[in-house]
Amino acid sequence: MKKIELPQSPSPAQPPRELPWVVYVEDEEDNWIVTELQLRRRFHLAWAKDDRAAFELLRQPPRPLHAILMDIQLRGAGMDGIQLTRALRGMTPAAELPEYARALTPVVAPIIFVTAYGSRYSEAELLAAGGSSVIPKPVDFVALSLALTSAHLQRIHENLQPLPRP
Repeated sequence: MKKIELPQSPSPAQPPRELPWVVYVEDEEDNWIVTELQLRRRFHLAWAKDDRAAFELLRQPPRPLHAILMDIQLRGAGMDGIQLTRALRGMTPAAELPEYARALTPVVAPIIFVTAYGSRYSEAELLAAGGSSVIPKPVDFVALSLALTSAHLQRIHENLQPLPRP
């Protein structure tokens, strides 16, 4: 029996999918590396080691911001993660901010605290500071992925317009 080969139609070139952009504010490189390895297939992560780097990244973002992952303790930074979150949300008067932190449009994207200090701060305190949710360290990457996906779905839902009634 003779095998018949069908011509292969060329598949259209697919443009690379643009991954949701997430900024991770984390002072420890090991935590950054592990998180980036775990999430890189679903999200494009940018690393800010401290508050100054976070403001620089967010002042001129390369594309729309999906979410911020925020560590609380930021060694060597001018602000800890809670103070930084308040500043990013526009909750801190400009006069109380360092010069590099001024003139930034308040961030509306979800801010997810990723912290080993969950016992020091209540979830209610972190949410009142402008956080959207809290993920404890050591990080459960399934829970973190769900929080990032949930944040994405929430933003889509907020942007949907109700359908007109017939």
